[in-house]
Amino acid sequence: MKKRAEVKIFLAHANEDSERVKELHRKLKAAGYSPWLDKIDLIPGQQWKTEIPKALKQSDIFIACLSKTSVQKRGDRRKASSGKGSRKRRNKPRNLEEEVIPI
Repeated sequence: MKKRAEVKIFLAHANEDSERVKELHRKLKAAGYSPWLDKIDLIPGQQWKTEIPKALKQSDIFIACLSKTSVQKRGDRRKASSGKGSRKRRNKPRNLEEEVIPI
């Protein structure tokens, strides 16, 4: 079993939900996990088209952060479904507006 610091968590989200997801990233990090969020972990100059899929492939857990805004955006549905077919455990999607995710 992996230690918390070794558990890599990919956070997918709509741009409009960035502030809420940054808070989730902060809480996961404070709890000892290794979350990955493009707004925090992409270094200026990195090519997001290659870095995001690489981070997704290296992750142990994929969390799709859904909100009313994100489910209406076509691009974010594709981003969230990019975890499809992977070996990662799937949990029931959680709505950012209605639920606080315990850590």
